This record gives sequence, C-alpha cells and structure tokens, in this order.
Amino acid sequence: MSDVLNRLAEVIASRRSADPEKSYVARLLAKGEDAILKKIGEEATETVMAAKDGDRAKIVGEMADLWFHCLLALEAYGLKPQDVLDELARREGLSGLDEKAARKDGERSDAEGLNAKFKRGVSAVTHAPNDSANCLFCKIATGKIPSKKVYEDDDVFVFHDINPWAPVHFLIVPKQHIESLLFVQEQHSALLGKMLALAPRLAAQEGLRMESDGGFRIVINNGREGGQEVFHLHVHVMGGPRPWKRG
Repeated sequence: MSDVLNRLAEVIASRRSADPEKSYVARLLAKGEDAILKKIGEEATETVMAAKDGDRAKIVGEMADLWFHCLLALEAYGLKPQDVLDELARREGLSGLDEKAARKDGERSDAEGLNAKFKRGVSAVTHAPNDSANCLFCKIATGKIPSKKVYEDDDVFVFHDINPWAPVHFLIVPKQHIESLLFVQEQHSALLGKMLALAPRLAAQEGLRMESDGGFRIVINNGREGGQEVFHLHVHVMGGPRPWKRG
C-alpha cells in the first residue's frame, strides 16, 4: 500500500507547477489550504453518507476520493505519506487510551495543541446525554470535519451547506446531539428559541435583504419521510435572488 501512496504523492507533487487550467491538482493547490481543507470536508461527508447507505462499492470509491485529497493536503503542507505511516507505526501496539494520555503529558506538543483545541470545541457535545460518536454534524460542530463556519457559541454551531439550494444556504445545529424535533423535550425550549432567533440575524449577516421583497426560508426536516438525511437536528436557512437550485 505504501508504494501506491508514494507513487500517487509523487504524481501530485509533479503537478504542482502545472497549468491550473489543465490540472485539477495544480488548480486546487493554487487556491490554497482553505480550499483543500474544504474539499476534504466534502469528501469526508460523502464517505459518511456512502457508509450510511451501506453500498460497499460506493464506500470504496468515496474513500479513494478522500484519501486522494488527504494526499493533496500533505503536499500542500510539505509532508509525505511516509510521515503518516511512520506515525501509525509509532502507535502500533499502543493503547488508544495510552496514546491520549501521552498527548496530555506533552510527548507530542503539536498534537497536544490540536487536542486541546478539539476538547474545548467538543465540551458541549461530549457531556450531552444523547451524544452520538458517529454523528456527522457532531463532528462538524467540534471541528473534526472542516466546514465554512458562519457562527459559533457555547450552544450552537452554524455553517454553510456544502450542497446549497440557494445563493445563501446555511445550517444551524445544536452542539448537543438531538436527533430531530421528534426527540425534543421541554428542557430544549430555550435552545430551540435561540436557534430560530439567530436565523434572521445571521441571514442579514450573510447578505440577505430583510425587506418584504427579500427575506429567507427556514426548513426543518424530521425523519426519513420528512426528508431528513443527517440525524442531528438542524435548521436550514436559505435565501437570495431566485431562481434557486432547489426549493
């Protein structure tokens, strides 16, 4: 496997100086780190959705796309596949709990810094009674999967939809894992009110007109028959000049 990864990395490196109009790799590298990380986030999301569908061929295909873009990120940061393989070899035979403890002890200062940042972001989620370790939106809200963030506070995370239906399309999600409105209880009332109250403020922030001929649309899908694809409560906020792609 390492030979394949190394050969692919060499091809990616050779395309860095290519014409961006003719090379996908050169074009993405020219756009910079944010564009590459966004693409990794998109591919990770597609991989998760393929896994949820249980389609083995699709999982392999999406995973291949994800690996390719991760190799592209390594090139952007001056790293090689061998750096990752060496790290995996270092961890071989090491308990995951021991690895976590080692990072806490500062054996790897760079990883410790990232770990601390991650922990601050996930504190609201990891203590939630209905937390789901495999939830896509939980991972986005904690920064585990990159996104284009609109807003964040202790209770909610807001980010742009990767497949927008409208010129402006973002999602408001609670950091607490709540599967859908079907699972909302009385203690969630303040949280839901906050999410809806944020909608017009963030819509205006993103450039939508608040006059009567402007405005925005709010959609909350619940359950499979209600069109819900990711089972973590979220509010779609959409707006901008029509026609839209959908909706």
